[in-house]
Amino acid sequence: MPKDICRFTPSGMRYTLPVAHFGPSHDEGMFTPLPHRNIQTDKSAVTDNIKRVWHLRQECKRYSDDLTKLDRLSNLIVDDKYKTLFCYIPKIACSQWKSIFITLTGKVNSSRLSIEKVHDFRFNSVINLLSNYPYERRKRILKEYKKSMIVRNPLERLLSAYRNKIERKGKARQFQTIRETILERYRSNMTQEFLAKDDYNVTFFEFVKFVTDEDPENFNSHWKRYTTLCSPCIIKYDFIGKYESIYRDANFILRDLGAPPNIRFPQRSETYHTIETMNIFEKFYSQIPAEYITKLWNIYRPDYELFGYSLNDNFKLKTHS
Repeated sequence: MPKDICRFTPSGMRYTLPVAHFGPSHDEGMFTPLPHRNIQTDKSAVTDNIKRVWHLRQECKRYSDDLTKLDRLSNLIVDDKYKTLFCYIPKIACSQWKSIFITLTGKVNSSRLSIEKVHDFRFNSVINLLSNYPYERRKRILKEYKKSMIVRNPLERLLSAYRNKIERKGKARQFQTIRETILERYRSNMTQEFLAKDDYNVTFFEFVKFVTDEDPENFNSHWKRYTTLCSPCIIKYDFIGKYESIYRDANFILRDLGAPPNIRFPQRSETYHTIETMNIFEKFYSQIPAEYITKLWNIYRPDYELFGYSLNDNFKLKTHS
């Protein structure tokens, strides 16, 4: 990585992504701190981001054209006032991000907007998606607006999707249908009468079998790959945050856009990822045979490699054959 890629100025801190190294997103990918911001925090966010964007650009060169087709636009939020595009990914603080962008429109009183309401059509419909714009306008947005996304360890996200959407029974018909499909496919003697009771549990191993048997292009968005949701090898993202540092990264994005100071990403406990998530991850994945871990790796390998994750990141998998 070029040593001169990051530059600091007396009036604050900014970085420039030279066109020669990254290719033009717009002429410069530039983030400038506001006066009230913590410069050291900004510096660490910028330094990490330079490495992440550089790594992504290099990895994208290794992949074939199937990862460079821009065919999904429904996860790309556009805010024309702040000239920004954000790719939201289910199970990576998706509800919080929708709440923030709904509030930024000024069309909804933030005091009325709970996390539970952000998926309600009345609120969700005020958000602009790139898919809503005509073709020529989309090209301008992709060229001129700042573009951000946040990722997390792919298997950690998959487990989160299972616990929230499959293990925890909800009213959403789409997940009830998936639960029924899993049981009919992987358990013998399933009857419609039994399924109608809705008092059954789908195990994590059954869910993993279901995922590994499906075509990744047909995955539900809660476990669909980042490469499909956000097209990171064709959209030149200026900022790539990570779930492991989401509070720092998310608030860096908001302050850089010039969002009002009262709009901040909610902070979590410092032990959230290092203790609780690690224990839960090992508890569930220790039940999965090694051959299925390999199958999951083969499915999510692009997400791992493009964003600098590995199967051993933060976790030691105790698998068995």
